[in-house]
Amino acid sequence: MTTMTTEAYSNRISVDTVNPASTSNANASPKTKHTSEDEYTAGKVKEAKQKILLMGKSGSGKSSMRNIIFSNFVAKDVRRLGATIDVERSKVKFLGNLVLNLWDCGGQDAFTENFLTSQKKFVFDHVGVLIYVFDIESRETERDLLTYIQIIKCLEQYSPHACVFCLVHKMDLVQVESRDAVFQERRALITQSSRSYAKRMVSYPTTIWDQSLYRAWGNIVNSLIPNMNVIEDYLRHLAESIEAQEVILFEQSTFLAVKHIRTARGDGSPYPDRLERLSHILKTFKHSMATFTESSSSSHQFEEFYISAPTFNLVISNFTSNTCVLCVFPPGDSEITCARINIGTARQEFFDFDMPVSSRQRSPLAERRSPEGHSRYNNSTLPYKTTSHESQQSIETVMSMDEPSTPRGG
Repeated sequence: MTTMTTEAYSNRISVDTVNPASTSNANASPKTKHTSEDEYTAGKVKEAKQKILLMGKSGSGKSSMRNIIFSNFVAKDVRRLGATIDVERSKVKFLGNLVLNLWDCGGQDAFTENFLTSQKKFVFDHVGVLIYVFDIESRETERDLLTYIQIIKCLEQYSPHACVFCLVHKMDLVQVESRDAVFQERRALITQSSRSYAKRMVSYPTTIWDQSLYRAWGNIVNSLIPNMNVIEDYLRHLAESIEAQEVILFEQSTFLAVKHIRTARGDGSPYPDRLERLSHILKTFKHSMATFTESSSSSHQFEEFYISAPTFNLVISNFTSNTCVLCVFPPGDSEITCARINIGTARQEFFDFDMPVSSRQRSPLAERRSPEGHSRYNNSTLPYKTTSHESQQSIETVMSMDEPSTPRGG
């Protein structure tokens, strides 16, 4: 059964173009759209902005990958995108009060020269992450590296603690048998040019035509998420409560994997790249639903989707306002019911990721119990517990909500 809503997403992404050269003061602040506090904050917690610079040679594929990840484009749609002029900024609410302030910088020589001279403080100040895109088919490798070195020097001056990620893009143009060797050679050159960032610079081979883009951007965004250990703690308790093989938390709009929990039961999976594969598959499924319903892909939001197979159950459920969770656990109808209860109660823990751990009060997760009413767990300190009576009441509530109804949105 697949249940999806057709309610439109809230206006999560706002884009405005900034022309630094038009300002008389080189250090002036950029013009920004004023957005309501409710849109970018969780409750009364002040938003945590993270500035991300996306830079590279003109035509290297920067805007294409940004629109695929954050704007629900498919690979074939990016052909109509034009060149980026000056700086195009996007604000993306990701998790809790985390706002990604993404600066897509035009790669034409005139703009790059301006970024490195009169506007360098404006561009490179308070940067959390630099993403530099190298075009693998470029015939000016040395020139590309010299530009990269100049950018690194500016970053060292204004944001010495920034993270640096380099994407060797358009790898689909390289023969399959040569891709690894070509990437390793290019990565060695990039590392040599990274100066003080060499030891912590991370590089990825990418293309818009497969899941490699989701792996790279997933790791990039995860480097900015605060309190990741808190997220891991709650997901691990959820996995224990339903005896799950795997639990994966996805950001709902981009389907980037936020956190992955794999228990001993799930260690035998033969697909080490399954996270990015799942991101790619779910995003493609979302576009297919849009085609089927003849509506915009941005208007669809997962409510619940589950697969019941002879050897496993899989549930993808809306979790918080901007996340969904995927759980793989043992087969059986009662297991699905209890998993839905546990996911519902675990939602309460994810409303505010920036709240100190000591101030959180854990909500009880319903335990699966044997027919005799005894818990399957001997560990009395398991955080998510209910009594037999409470568990039965929760199950009855869920079962009453599961009456046949007219599917929404196909």
